[in-house]
Amino acid sequence: LASACLVLFLSAEQAPAKIEVVPVAGPVYMLQGGGGNIGVVADEAGLLLIDAMFERTADGVREAIKPLPGGGQVRLLVNTHWHADHTDGNKAFGPKAVIVAHENVLALLAKDQTLMGGTTKALPAGALPVITFPDKLTVYAGGQAIRLVHFPHAHTDGDTVVFFDGLKIVHMGDMFFNGMFPFLDVANGGDIRSWVGDLDTILSGLPADAKIIPGHGPLAGVAELSARTSGVRLTS
Repeated sequence: LASACLVLFLSAEQAPAKIEVVPVAGPVYMLQGGGGNIGVVADEAGLLLIDAMFERTADGVREAIKPLPGGGQVRLLVNTHWHADHTDGNKAFGPKAVIVAHENVLALLAKDQTLMGGTTKALPAGALPVITFPDKLTVYAGGQAIRLVHFPHAHTDGDTVVFFDGLKIVHMGDMFFNGMFPFLDVANGGDIRSWVGDLDTILSGLPADAKIIPGHGPLAGVAELSARTSGVRLTS
């Protein structure tokens, strides 16, 4: 019985992830099922992806985005932070896409890192960001101006939150886990006090009907993000 359970477990580990496509608004979609949630901006000129899951999920991601306008090509890839469940897929998409991230993310991805008792190997050159920024950057896809804003010392010290102001959408990466408390990477700049303050800042600028793509968990709204911040009480 134990052997049979082990075989089933290993088969499940090796099975390709089923990727679900969730419409958000306009040309924006969310992909779930194989790592950190991916944001997608459909554009006939080529897609913009926000995060890339794992390399092993790339075929599932490609199949999921294929029916979308521009789905045959990923033109731009934004990394919200450095963790492998959001960036390992760079190895699959990076060679044909322009990768954008905060400058601290490049520094972390370019070297082997230790995290939670394991080693995350440095990404190859073709999977590294080629455009970095210190504070803010605006990119354009799907007819939208898309703001990339760095929030230091939150989940990590390289977090980027992606704002679609015209569509009232925000992709928060692992700054927000919907329905669960996030892991804070303290060894690489994560800080709970700063994180709570950043969430309050983000909330204060969102309309009441905004849609929020979390790093993990289902598509959310302001109520879910507000519940996460109100659930944390800090004392000096």
